[in-house]
Amino acid sequence: MDSNLKDKVIMITGATGGIGKAVAKAFAAEGARLALTSRSQEKLDALIAELGLDEGRVAEFVTDVSDEAQVKAVVDG
Repeated sequence: MDSNLKDKVIMITGATGGIGKAVAKAFAAEGARLALTSRSQEKLDALIAELGLDEGRVAEFVTDVSDEAQVKAVVDG
């Protein structure tokens, strides 16, 4: 399916768990560029390896979205 998402930036919070991981896979398959957040660097590393994305298509942020300052840092990043 062509959803016109190629090279669009999609931010996914909780990207390394259940629904977030499935969403990341779906958007990656559509050619989107991803900004992924998780509380775990190790899980981010594993997801990025699984998705097979190069550095130009993914940005990763170790972030606890319940902490406003951390979310602001990602958005301002």
